[in-house]
Amino acid sequence: MIERLTGLLQALAAPANEQVDRYPELTSRAEQIALDYCDAFRLVCDCPQLILTTKQRRALDAVAETLDSLSVPGSATLWSEYAIRTSPRWKTIRRLAMEALRALGQSTDPSVATQDR
Repeated sequence: MIERLTGLLQALAAPANEQVDRYPELTSRAEQIALDYCDAFRLVCDCPQLILTTKQRRALDAVAETLDSLSVPGSATLWSEYAIRTSPRWKTIRRLAMEALRALGQSTDPSVATQDR
């Protein structure tokens, strides 16, 4: 469970050009990664066996909240390749994902993330 969340954070933390190269169908793939992250995040938060520190929970919450902010009516352009490369919101997502990985004590090397996670 935590491994899936970590893999998704690593995908979100990857530099824009690596995200574009790794996920050629970026629009649907970026949305799917965001949805998968939110699902994995909810599972981790609801699992009584996993105890997150306040710092870890805040870091994970920040990623989820920022991804949620991209999913409002009229935000389709935020899921484009251009937005992934240039939008300050996507830069924020990458930074927050890196911070969450650090809070979890996980690798911040984006090459660790795989397409099938």
